Amino acid sequence: MRDSSRVWSVAGSLIGLLAVGAGVAVGDLQRRSLFFNGRERTWLVNVPESFRPGRPTPLVIAMHGGGGSAERFEPESGWTPVSEREGFIVVYPDGGLDPAGGGLAWDSFDFSNSPPNDLDFLLALVSFVKREFPIDDRRVYLTGFSNGSQMTNTLACSYADVFAAFAPVSGGWITAFGQGEQLCRPNNTVPTWIWRGENELQDFNGSGINRLTQDLQQLAFWRGFNDPAPTPAIVREVLPINDQGETRLYTTQVFARRPGFSAEVRFTVVSDFGHAYFPNAAELIWSDFFSRTVRPAGSPADIADFLGLFRPDGVVDANDFVAFIAAWANPNFVGAQFVDIADFLGFPEPDGVVDAADFVAFLSALVEEGL
Repeated sequence: MRDSSRVWSVAGSLIGLLAVGAGVAVGDLQRRSLFFNGRERTWLVNVPESFRPGRPTPLVIAMHGGGGSAERFEPESGWTPVSEREGFIVVYPDGGLDPAGGGLAWDSFDFSNSPPNDLDFLLALVSFVKREFPIDDRRVYLTGFSNGSQMTNTLACSYADVFAAFAPVSGGWITAFGQGEQLCRPNNTVPTWIWRGENELQDFNGSGINRLTQDLQQLAFWRGFNDPAPTPAIVREVLPINDQGETRLYTTQVFARRPGFSAEVRFTVVSDFGHAYFPNAAELIWSDFFSRTVRPAGSPADIADFLGLFRPDGVVDANDFVAFIAAWANPNFVGAQFVDIADFLGFPEPDGVVDAADFVAFLSALVEEGL
């Protein structure tokens, strides 16, 4: 079992958030902070003018690139005006690394829970925002640029079932970080929209794998895992990129969801463009993807199918119980993260710790199923 001290770190973080979360202004960008793992973590949140307490509201988490910050990414990304028009909450968190070149960064593709533990921080952040606002639990979405795109995939690799859809934009893939794709073990299929610029051929990490190869590997991975239709529909759109009348061709392959254990995969290439969170990306991701994607209903305790694989099959039964015990009892077990289904208050959502709270939540789900 993981170190129980991390449970109290999360507990302290929750108390800190509840202290600063009261009296949130509506229709204004607000800075928030909490103490997580012994340090202050910060983010910006935009609550649209149309927000009404008690009405379930979608949530978008939008993450900056390496050397950036929430303040810089917020105007660059274009998510705030879309949030205001469409009536969802958008949160811009700050990464936990301080690179030598300045700004902030994300500890992407690190699944070790070592400091700054951005993976668990983002899980905690989602949980805390859900307690501050009436977030629609089935409409939580994640996107990011560059290093934030890599962090988007890091969440997808371990906690896909927390989110309704992912949109990694212009970021490297796990193979460029000296790690194999076998470390990416999503606990559910999830709709994924990958973006790249046509001119992105660099190898930012010195891995010897250029960005085009990384993006094609990323596409192949999500197609293999989500198992969508093998032949894509092709969507081509010529869109303006600035006020001077310049345009670019946005070409998207849409691999549609198939019946059963499947999820849609999209892959967009923006012509004559390099490394960027592209103009129109926020607008298109929301209108064409996030807004029509809802996380399937079901129990968080549904973690295994009849073959014993870590994927839900629509029922909480003995298969889930066996898988849960194996993962809960052995922290090195391949599926340990899949049994992280409850926080320390017993809410059915992960907190980055596999502990007794998860076991109690799992047994409660079994009882509700009448087993």
